[in-house]
This record gives sequence, C-alpha cells and structure tokens, in this order.
Amino acid sequence: MLDRDCLTTHQPGLVRLDLQLIAMIDDAGHVLGERGITIGPRSLFFGFSASASFSNRFALLHPERVLGVAAGAVGFISLPVSTWNGRTLRYAIGVADLKSLTGTRFSTTTYLSIPHFFFVGELDENDPVNTGVGYEKRDRVLIKSLFGNSNDDWWESAMTVYGSIEASVEFVVYPNVGHQLAGRMRADVLAFLRNIIEQ
Repeated sequence: MLDRDCLTTHQPGLVRLDLQLIAMIDDAGHVLGERGITIGPRSLFFGFSASASFSNRFALLHPERVLGVAAGAVGFISLPVSTWNGRTLRYAIGVADLKSLTGTRFSTTTYLSIPHFFFVGELDENDPVNTGVGYEKRDRVLIKSLFGNSNDDWWESAMTVYGSIEASVEFVVYPNVGHQLAGRMRADVLAFLRNIIEQ
C-alpha cells in the first residue's frame, strides 16, 4: 500500500520501495533504449485495492515520474494537501511531512499535471481505516474526525479536497458492484490510460 511504514522502515530489502520501483523503471528504460525503444521519464500507474493505494501514494511522492493514475477501490484516498480544516495531514493521509520523510517537498504544481481516475463499486466495503490496515491509531482518529467513518464519507471528502485544488481527476461509482474489478471498469480504465498516451 506504500503506507507510512514503507518510508520509515530500516528492514533490509524493504527500505524505500518507491525508490526501488523507480530504479526498476529506469533499468527497464535503459534495456529498452539499447534495443532502440525510447521511453519517457514518466509512467502510467494502475492499481486496484492495495495496489491502488500504492499508485495513489506514489503520485504524491513522485509526481514528476507519473503520467497518469487509475486507482480503484482504495478505501481512503490519500490527499494532495498538507492541511484541512486547520489540521495537519501527515503522510499517508496527506503530504505535510514529506520533506522530513523523503527529503523532498510535495510539488502541487507538478502534481496538478497528472490526470487521475478514481473508481469504486457502489457495494464495495473495503475499509483499511477501521480495520487498521496501514494506518496508525492517531491517523485513524484524525481521518474519522475530519472526513467521516465510511467509504461513502471518504469518497465525498476526496472529491471535495481534490476539487479544492482543481486537480485533473474523475471520480466514478459503478452500480451493483462490490470489491471486484468488473468488466466495465476494465474498459473505462483502458480508455482513460489510452487517452493519456494519445494526447
């Protein structure tokens, strides 16, 4: 999920998974370049559930490396702001302390260049916050006090926050779908990503 622990762990092999992924992308670019295939520095990201959280958060950490994000069934969507209603939003709720965690401040300007497609099934009950998956207690308390207790609350809050910074984002809810990647979702994700490539 690229949660807070991923940026603070010292466990060998798990330190800064985000930087490990960048190294993998760069290595793939080098190999392809030797074969005459040139790729740009930015990549498309697509994920569902935990991998959607990873994609959502990677864009916050490294907006200069992201061309577009399609993220489904995230639960609580990490937010591209440092504060909300006077409260500080540390990573992975928001981006207030990225400088101390990564050495680099969050770049709103760069982030706003990234198109996002957030989607969820109407019946999806994926709930990493109340189950404690990837969130410390203090973060769960803050999320509930500012943004509500349920997926519906968090979805509406994300729409409000992303709208407040005029982000390039689309939010789609699919009726009669639970925590699954249904057929129409796949088609819409592919269309979203293809549109970015063709621009």
